[in-house]
Amino acid sequence: MEQTILKIKPWHLATALILFLACIHVVGATRENSDYVVPQAEQLEQLTEDEFAEAVSSGMSCVLFYHKDNDTCLEVEQNLIRVREEYKDSIRFYKVDMESVDARRLSPHVKGMPSILIFKNGEEKAGIMGHSSANNIRKIINRC
Repeated sequence: MEQTILKIKPWHLATALILFLACIHVVGATRENSDYVVPQAEQLEQLTEDEFAEAVSSGMSCVLFYHKDNDTCLEVEQNLIRVREEYKDSIRFYKVDMESVDARRLSPHVKGMPSILIFKNGEEKAGIMGHSSANNIRKIINRC
């Protein structure tokens, strides 16, 4: 019985390398061109400093403190939009631009961005700082 040995030829390696580099190029180009902007109709409602207290005073509210030029903030807003669909009858979702509002006056717990604070009848119940997946946001909301 003869044993067949697979021999890797130089053109096999060259082909694999070309395919690998092509995949990396496609993924890199996709990430560079991912300047996705959330359509205006889907965006969270923007709050000013004057509107904030009234907006969170009754029921449950989820507020994103963000910076408009930060990619992480945009990702978290997209995650909140996904979560909003599941809780649209019980929780109101807002966002506050940290450039136009002194967030520390609204809550002492906003120390970075993005930050998500959850309020129930005006009282702060929970908060998440930094990048948050939709699943993590759901877990925090369900604890409140």
